[in-house]
Amino acid sequence: MLEKPRLAKGKRFSAEKLPSAYTSVQPTSCRMEAKKVLRRVKKAGNFHVLVVSITLGVAQRTLIDGQLAQFGRRTQPQMVHLIESGKLAGYDVKHAEKERKRLSRKVKKG
Repeated sequence: MLEKPRLAKGKRFSAEKLPSAYTSVQPTSCRMEAKKVLRRVKKAGNFHVLVVSITLGVAQRTLIDGQLAQFGRRTQPQMVHLIESGKLAGYDVKHAEKERKRLSRKVKKG
C-alpha cells in the first residue's frame, strides 16, 4: 500500500486535504481550455489566471445531453431512476409540463 505524502516536519496530510499536484491540475486545465470551458485572462508570475467561459446552464445542458446519448436518447431510464430515488417531486413535473407548453407555443409562433 502506498504511504500518504508527508510534510517536511513529519506531519501527515489528511485524505481530504491532500494538495493537488501541478501535474494533475495543469493537464486538466489545459483540456478544459481546449474545450472552451476555461480561458486565460493573464499570466501572473509563472502561472496563468483562468476564468470560466461558459454558463452553468450550458454546462448542465451539455452534461445532460451526454447522459442521454449514453441511453440512446431515451429519457425513460433516467426519469424512472429519479422517481424511484425520490428526487423527482410533483412540482418538478408541473414545472417541466409548463416549460414544455411554453416551448411548444414558441415553436408554433416561429
